[in-house]
Amino acid sequence: MRAIVLNANKSLALEDRASTKLDEDKCRIDLQATGVCSSDISRSCENGAYHYPLIMGHEMAGKILQIGGKAEVSYQSGDRVAIFPLLPCFDCEPCHRHMYAQCLNYNYLGSRSDGGYAEYVDVSPWNLISVPDGVAMDDAALTEPTAVVTHSAELLEITAKSKILIIGAGFLGLLALQIFMIYFPDAEVTILDRNPHKLEIAKKLGGAPLLIDGAGDFGWHTKNLDGQFDRVLEATGTTQGYSSALKMCARGGVVVWMGNISGDLELSRSDVNQILRRELTIKGSWNSTYDGSEPSDWTRAIELMDNGLKPSGLVSHFIALEDLPDALIALYENKLNPSGNSPVKYLVQHRRWSQGFG
Repeated sequence: MRAIVLNANKSLALEDRASTKLDEDKCRIDLQATGVCSSDISRSCENGAYHYPLIMGHEMAGKILQIGGKAEVSYQSGDRVAIFPLLPCFDCEPCHRHMYAQCLNYNYLGSRSDGGYAEYVDVSPWNLISVPDGVAMDDAALTEPTAVVTHSAELLEITAKSKILIIGAGFLGLLALQIFMIYFPDAEVTILDRNPHKLEIAKKLGGAPLLIDGAGDFGWHTKNLDGQFDRVLEATGTTQGYSSALKMCARGGVVVWMGNISGDLELSRSDVNQILRRELTIKGSWNSTYDGSEPSDWTRAIELMDNGLKPSGLVSHFIALEDLPDALIALYENKLNPSGNSPVKYLVQHRRWSQGFG
């Protein structure tokens, strides 16, 4: 099996691994597409992994290649599936309440266990969700981030008359813009970013884009948009974005922090006064809900795609598996020195021939 293996910080290599015997209670998935998450950039080039060696990748979809003899499934070989990457213990208090994303003893494909930057992956049938024939595999691979955004939309408690602000026009922010406009076509949605290229994409999607100046200073917007939005989604993970979300939220409004924070956040006395005096509701958004075939953020994400949502339309680079090491290094360098046309999203197509990267 060919796989991209992370052996140390910034050390990624295409390796041929010997095939292993499939566990009797699992299914082997022939992977068709895997999305590149920003967490893979920091895990491979900055923060490090839980252990080495590791096959990363948690946004994935494919076809069932083999079914273990004791696997309880309603699927057949060849069926198209997306993969929920969190492996719950099923035994802790959150799991007993079916809050699997809050599991106290979870494992996770692509970070704590080998994931989707490989030709195939072995998973429990419980982690598989069927992909309708009308949904392309490139879109199905992005079920995980689509479900994450769907979860945030639920937490925001958006109404038809909401004035919504999305801070950050990265992949999740732009995907949120699309989903909000599908669910709430009469709501007013504004998106804020420092990158004019990404805001041009937002404009084409129908959002009202706001440009932060080249230095990335939120100051002007924080002052002039003070209290203007009753629903604010923070999707950058920056401490500045987290703090500004409070200031730009209206009285009685809701702030959802979705972006994984990149540094220590210190709330000033003014920030706390904003929360108290305006009676703001602040919510954290972590992962998404999933419960096999039961209704969840994942079933809603699949339904959105079956009805026409194409998250792969936001993908800026489709690459072959062997080009991934160079791509991750390039993404990390771009993170340090963002360019005017910085990429929105990379996606590995496992049947794609390498054409080189760069």
